Parts: sequence; C-alpha cells; structure tokens
Amino acid sequence: MKRFFLPALFLLAAPLLLFAKDYKQVTFPTENAGPVIFDHDVHVGKLANDCTVCHNSLYKIGTKNPTATMADMEQGKSCGKCHNKVKAFALAECVRCHV
Repeated sequence: MKRFFLPALFLLAAPLLLFAKDYKQVTFPTENAGPVIFDHDVHVGKLANDCTVCHNSLYKIGTKNPTATMADMEQGKSCGKCHNKVKAFALAECVRCHV
C-alpha cells in the first residue's frame, strides 16, 4: 500500500505544476534616478492582478526595453495607470520603485 501512495500522490499533484507560474523581476534603467525593479510576483501573484491589466494594453508582450517617462505616468500611462494614489501608492513615493 505504501509503495503505491507516493506515485499516486505524484500523479495527482503533477497537473498542478502546470498552473504554477514563475513570475520574474524586470529591471528598467533610468536616466535621472536609480533603476526601477518591476516585480511580477508582487503585481500578479500577491496582488492578484490579471496579466491583462498591463499586457497588451500598456505593454506588448515580448517588447524589448519598454520605456515610460514620468510625464507619461502622470497622464495615467504605464505605471501611472495604477500608481495614482487611488489603486496603488502615488508616483511621488520614488524610493518604492527606484533602487
């Protein structure tokens, strides 16, 4: 009985691995401040946002080195879509993103 338990458990649990996602961090270099670290695990995993909040409305999937200015964000584009002090902390809290 015991020798069948672990293989059976593995067979039952293996499909769940298909739904496990490995969210990565993305670093955006900036000209005037430290780089911005975007953590997919925080934004998608812990905050339970759907990928479509940003993709493909703000950023096209697969785009290399997307850019956004503070002026863009202040107009509600890019990170400013959520970081408006209503949905998420305000853009003025610089050190929360710039490291």
